[in-house]
Amino acid sequence: MKRFYHIILLLLSTCLFISWQGVQAACSIDDLSSGGGLISFDQPGAMLSDGNEVYVLDELASELKVIDANQRMVTATVSGLDDPFALTLDQSGQRVFVSSFMNQVQSIDVSATESSSYQVTRDVMVSSAALGPLAVFNDLLWLVTDHVTGSEILIRNTSDLSEATSPISGNSQLQAPSQALVIGNYLYVSFNASSRIGVYDLTTSTLLTTITVDSGVTALSLAPDGLTLYAANTSAGTISVINTQTNSVTKTIDNPNLLSKPRALAWLNGRLWIANQDSGTLVQYDPGIADLLSQTCDGGLVAPKYLLAVQDVLFVSHKNGVSVISDTDQLKAQVRQGNAVEYSSVLGSIISTQSEVFDLRIEGGSGPFDILGSGGLQAGATGDRSWQMTAPALIDTHTFSIQDLGSGNSLTLAVRVGGELGVSPSGPLTLELDGQSVLLTASGGFPPYNWSSGQGLLSATSGRYVVYTPRTSGSDSVVLRDSMDAAKIIAMTVNVSGLNVSPAVAVMLAGESRDFLAIGSSNISWDSPLGGSLSSNSGSLVSWTAPTEIGEYSLQLSDSQTAQNAQAVIFVIQDELNISPAERTLSTQGNEIFQASGGRGPYTWSSQQGDLSATEGSAITYIAPDASVNDTVTVQDSGGRIAVARISVRGSLQISPLTTVAERGEILNFSLSQSSGSVDWQAQDGSLSNTSGNAASYTSPDRTGRFVVSAIDSSGQLAQAVVFVVSDSLSTSPSSASLAPQASTLLSVQGGIAPYIWSARAGTLSASEGAAVLFTAPEQVSDTPVTITVEDGLGNLAVARMQISTSDALMQAYDSDNNGVLSRPELYRATQDFLNQQLDATDMQTLVEQFFSHH
Repeated sequence: MKRFYHIILLLLSTCLFISWQGVQAACSIDDLSSGGGLISFDQPGAMLSDGNEVYVLDELASELKVIDANQRMVTATVSGLDDPFALTLDQSGQRVFVSSFMNQVQSIDVSATESSSYQVTRDVMVSSAALGPLAVFNDLLWLVTDHVTGSEILIRNTSDLSEATSPISGNSQLQAPSQALVIGNYLYVSFNASSRIGVYDLTTSTLLTTITVDSGVTALSLAPDGLTLYAANTSAGTISVINTQTNSVTKTIDNPNLLSKPRALAWLNGRLWIANQDSGTLVQYDPGIADLLSQTCDGGLVAPKYLLAVQDVLFVSHKNGVSVISDTDQLKAQVRQGNAVEYSSVLGSIISTQSEVFDLRIEGGSGPFDILGSGGLQAGATGDRSWQMTAPALIDTHTFSIQDLGSGNSLTLAVRVGGELGVSPSGPLTLELDGQSVLLTASGGFPPYNWSSGQGLLSATSGRYVVYTPRTSGSDSVVLRDSMDAAKIIAMTVNVSGLNVSPAVAVMLAGESRDFLAIGSSNISWDSPLGGSLSSNSGSLVSWTAPTEIGEYSLQLSDSQTAQNAQAVIFVIQDELNISPAERTLSTQGNEIFQASGGRGPYTWSSQQGDLSATEGSAITYIAPDASVNDTVTVQDSGGRIAVARISVRGSLQISPLTTVAERGEILNFSLSQSSGSVDWQAQDGSLSNTSGNAASYTSPDRTGRFVVSAIDSSGQLAQAVVFVVSDSLSTSPSSASLAPQASTLLSVQGGIAPYIWSARAGTLSASEGAAVLFTAPEQVSDTPVTITVEDGLGNLAVARMQISTSDALMQAYDSDNNGVLSRPELYRATQDFLNQQLDATDMQTLVEQFFSHH
């Protein structure tokens, strides 16, 4: 978004942008319920479960806490332990064995119906060394001692904790045992101080081999395939992947951005969960993509040390207590550009060049997966969760849906296809200051487009097409920018060849007046030999009033000192330039034929967001964009007269409000109707918050201008709203008014820097440029005010709002026949009230303007 708030990855060889809106948590975290909970733990330690209950050592209190796995609350406390370290269950699930730093092993009977009856039944001193992890195999208890000369493996009977057979001798290379895990007939023990894993054959009671891993190995976890062992190397910040068939390290997972001090491991929903002891975050490793997932789980975990998967949740033992982790398992996607090594998270849209190839990786979900694309987007599976995507060649917004066939969930993303930004003609251009104009056409890039000019006049400030007309001689430029802030600059050189008049060609209505300017001399005489009247025959600036007869006229000027002559050609027309239809509602990607009449050709056409079949001619076909928007089609004749058609493009997805006005930093609320599935919100600039389904809050940027808020649903429908952020340095007078249908009012602008460019959402304007314009209301009454915008030469924006209504109180007071138009007798009555001081000057002015707009 931000604009698109976005991160841009831009390489010269390829161009793929990813819009970010932040990485959300991959889980939800809850503490244990009342009846136990965090406050009852002094220092939680190792954990195990029989599927219904969770047994947790409280190391500092020397207790065993019993947690109901379903209710997730502490139900009992077993006292009498002595500095406990590790625990394991016997094969019947009725006894818990606890090893101690104080050289003893204890047996706890957990066979009673009520957990409150659980108790320590045996307490046996088994070694002069401290005890470490322990495990049960074939009704024997295997205890790993912690000794500086090497760790022995003691072998005891589970029935009475008596010695079963001689221990497995210690090895000086194996010190500081951390965890023991039985896999088949073998016992795997991690030795923290030695950075090794010892592999013991339990059938022969011998040390089979050792596996060298990275420093500080602690936790061990066996993958669901029963063949792959994962080891957390806490000091090194890595995970070792071990093939238990060959007892060799096949891979080391190393990502300093996600792994810092991995201390605990557990499998849940087919993914390995890893607890970082220093940061308190949980990350996930997905063997389906053989990589860590980008999303982390973080929420109050302090120095987590043990993880345990029970049913469909994780129990986490950490410094502040025991928490329960639920996997949100949301469907997510990542993309990788070109030669990039790492994948990056994508939310909502991928912005790509035409036919660009990129890699997509699926996170979350259960699978198997399928991808359904549109617009020629191609997707080929390269693995269970990895795909190679080829963007369409068509510049547009395309969508594709990731289908999780296992869960029935789906994720819809948009691919915005652009290309290298271009403009035609590309320049540099040389123009004469005699009314000459040039049509500029944007292509490629990433629409929407925005235009600006240093000195000249533009027919529009947005859209694919604009007409540039020079206003002064010398150097000038037009700047084209797309939504990714890529820019093209068209250099202009404006010449004055001797004596000139501006405009050199004009189209005027009979009786209309217009200013003409002499350029290149100050000693000027003017003449209108074919008719019409001049305000003066001398001076640089004169006003000429067209005669009542239709035809071609000329305005001649001469410089007696240099003997130079120039003339303007003026076409007096009977009919004003008109566009038909003036208003139209279209479906997305629908089309309509627009025709120009009146004025004087040739005609030039432009549109803000849609496409046109041609830019010249008396008729063109307009193709609506693939989004719910308000758009315009503008036609300009050879004399610069302008007519505008307003188009409402409506898909089934609707956004409200469609257009709105805001101050800088103002918070606006948008809502959607008729959406399908999940919704992704994006903003051209400013920021979005509270984006929950069909609603979003938008904070406008700290600058003036027009900005777009977009929403796309799971079916790929797109809706866009336009936000006008107004400037404090520019204002209109009046800023608001109430008008009857087809009534007119004069609008003027204060502040800012010329030129001033006007536009109206409905109704008509007497001109598109100038310090003042006459606005005529549309024929239709509307509950929504008509928005008229004016933009100055620096891009500052101001807005006037006109309420179109026949129920205006002022009109009702004098419109006795209720036809929405004042008659002459009705105006006389208002004048009498004004003379009697019963009507103020502002209301009188409004009524006078309303009268003359219809007579």
